[in-house]
Amino acid sequence: MVFKLVSGVSSIPHELWTSSNALNEDKPEALNTKSNLKAHYKNRMVVNWQTVNPTEARVALYTGASEDFSIFLNSTNSDNINWFSETRVTDSPWTDLNTEPHYRFSIEGCCGSRDFYIVRNHGGCPKDAGWLATTSTSCDWEKKYTGTTILYSKLRTYSSFSRTGILPDGSVCNATQGEWLLNFSKSFIDEYVFGSENIECLVQQTHELELASLGHYECKVEGCHKVFVYLSGRVSQYRKLNSKLLTLKKTNAFDTQRYYRLRCSVPQPPKLYGLPKLHKPGFPMRPIVSFCGSPTYQLSKYLTTILQPLTDKSRHKLQSTEDFINATKTVQIPDDYKLVSFDVKSLFTSIPLQLALQCTETAIRKSTEPLPLPTDDIMDLLNICLTSTYFQYNGKHYKQLHGTAMGSPVSVVIAEIVMQNIEERALSTCRQTIPLWLRYVDDTFTAVRHDEIDAFHNHLNEQNTDIQFTREVEENGKLPFLDCLVSHNDNSLRTTVYRKPTHTDRLLDESSYNPTSHKATTIRTLTRRAQLVCDSTDSLSDENKYLHRVFTKNNYNNDFIRRNTHRPTTTTETNDTATPTTTATIPNPNFVWNNDHDIAMCREVLVEEPYRFKMRSTERGQAWESIAENLNAMPALKFRVTARSVCDRYNLLTKKMQVKLKMEEKSTGIDVDTSELDVLLEEVLAKEKAAKEQMESDDGNKRKIVENDKTAAEHMRKQALERMGQTAKRKKGGDDSEAPKKKSRWSTADAVECLKERAAKEIALKEQELELRKKEQGNMMEREKEKNQHQENLIATMLQQQQQQQQMMLAMINQQQQQSQSLLTFMEKFVPK
Repeated sequence: MVFKLVSGVSSIPHELWTSSNALNEDKPEALNTKSNLKAHYKNRMVVNWQTVNPTEARVALYTGASEDFSIFLNSTNSDNINWFSETRVTDSPWTDLNTEPHYRFSIEGCCGSRDFYIVRNHGGCPKDAGWLATTSTSCDWEKKYTGTTILYSKLRTYSSFSRTGILPDGSVCNATQGEWLLNFSKSFIDEYVFGSENIECLVQQTHELELASLGHYECKVEGCHKVFVYLSGRVSQYRKLNSKLLTLKKTNAFDTQRYYRLRCSVPQPPKLYGLPKLHKPGFPMRPIVSFCGSPTYQLSKYLTTILQPLTDKSRHKLQSTEDFINATKTVQIPDDYKLVSFDVKSLFTSIPLQLALQCTETAIRKSTEPLPLPTDDIMDLLNICLTSTYFQYNGKHYKQLHGTAMGSPVSVVIAEIVMQNIEERALSTCRQTIPLWLRYVDDTFTAVRHDEIDAFHNHLNEQNTDIQFTREVEENGKLPFLDCLVSHNDNSLRTTVYRKPTHTDRLLDESSYNPTSHKATTIRTLTRRAQLVCDSTDSLSDENKYLHRVFTKNNYNNDFIRRNTHRPTTTTETNDTATPTTTATIPNPNFVWNNDHDIAMCREVLVEEPYRFKMRSTERGQAWESIAENLNAMPALKFRVTARSVCDRYNLLTKKMQVKLKMEEKSTGIDVDTSELDVLLEEVLAKEKAAKEQMESDDGNKRKIVENDKTAAEHMRKQALERMGQTAKRKKGGDDSEAPKKKSRWSTADAVECLKERAAKEIALKEQELELRKKEQGNMMEREKEKNQHQENLIATMLQQQQQQQQMMLAMINQQQQQSQSLLTFMEKFVPK
């Protein structure tokens, strides 16, 4: 919505529309058609019309809070004046708007302040007739109204604005307010929503759209970084994770299939984005981290299945609104007590790592439930998950300094374990008497004496300096909790449905392209919630009337509303102590499958194995009958099924599981979730595939045997029909399959030709023999030459060696002579002369 006129407020619509100023943009209640604020509204987009470049404009007229009529106009390539003309009308409630002549069809109509004027007859007040007008003070039929008044024809044709006019009276209605709404062009969204830095984006506010600066959005998101630090380098966790998983695989802590399901092969960093808190002033951002595809995502889901059973035994934990209603039905609250709701500030970013690990290890060691891994290995894997607190925003990497990893599946379970530890210590050590303490995640519902609220609040905050609580005390004996509004009267608690102030009546519209089952579920869900929450006949009646108005506003017809409103609820109460029988083979229309039913069915399928038998066989039908009987014999789960319904449910689950496996393998390269139902379905699919392959193999062997039998029978038939000569030949060893050859006589030409061929072959053979002999002689001569050459080389070598030996002998003789001469010379010196 970009423009709104409210009847009874004095102003000139044309001047308000064409002015360069916005109006009441800072008042969110001005956008709400149910608001009691008597003020016009104008968005700055009206001034920047050509920049916005809307593709469609709509003028909506309201009587009270319900929309009566709407006019649609094509506003492409228009300005903020000429978009309102007869040539641009694409749809309207008046059938003659495009066929009747128009005296005026413009924003600036006539008579000073008669704007947004669509009129057929003008001139002479009694003759003024048309479709739409805002009043001035020119004619008598206008003077009775004070301030701006929006008049329109409530017929399907034009009407007289004067009760004494030429047309019937009572055909003109006074709208309490009118809205001017726009649809934006794709170019505007591409350029101004996803464009450069100084751009504008759309922020959902109540049921309309408001423009806000993207830089303002980024500033608010980055303002959430009080517990974040910027990382300049690359961040990698998957090597550490894969190393630990490989160690566990080698120690046989889990099998190969589990290892490949948990290991990370193509890691993606978690992504941060912000969602505005529309119910708080200034629209602060709630930081959201998308953990899908991150290195520890599958491991976190696996640890969640291990640790979740540790949190199910707390008497203070709430799973749903139904648990809250059942827990408060018989509670008596004294008059001097007040209802109080305590909420933890930023729970996930407030839990210290050491506290989370300590509380988890304590819960594991206290539990008697069997665990698939040793405690030390679980704590090591949990430490990896809780320390993987980095994420990516705007192309940069950040690390969360405090608390558990936002977005990690295991963080929810860890937060629950820590909250149970804190509340046990707080309730066991407090001096106050607390008659009631219920908690849904971090939001608690309790009752405290009115003079001890501050003391108990301080006691809660003293349990841990990092985990601090805020509080909300009842006002006028009422306190909202979850989707319930709890009233404290006469020592008892009464409940009815609660909606936030920002709630709108927009539901899945009947004209939307959604399956009819979705639309029916929308009605049944809200109706069942009313039946569950409203504990009195009057409140339930008021809620049903309100829902009927909402359904009608979203274009549902009365018959569709009635059929789905009065449909039986999905849960029924049965006598659990009754002896289970197998006679209830007719499906209960109130029975609805849930996760526990699916798990029980899969277990029975694994026991009976109906897929071992052929499709549509008697044995397979008997197997499904046995499964249905076993399920109906379980009193705890209250089955009311037939063999056909069980088979249909089984086929539905297996098809969904196959699609899920394919999508997981394509997107991440790893397998699917590790919940108990998924594990059972995987095992069922594997066994069904093996059984199918075995049946196909058996069928192939049977076909081969049949073919061999047919071949043998054909052979016997031929033998039975053969003649005696063929039988004798076959017994002598002849091939009875070959036809007897006819004898042929040779002619002279054939004989001559045969002799020529034989002579040619003999000549060719002799030539080949001569060639071979020539080659052999050549080879022998070559070998002789090589032999002679070798002998010559050997003789030359021997002669050379002899010469060397002779030279050595001569050298030795000369050396001996020199030695002898030297000895004689030496002796002569000692012999006297």
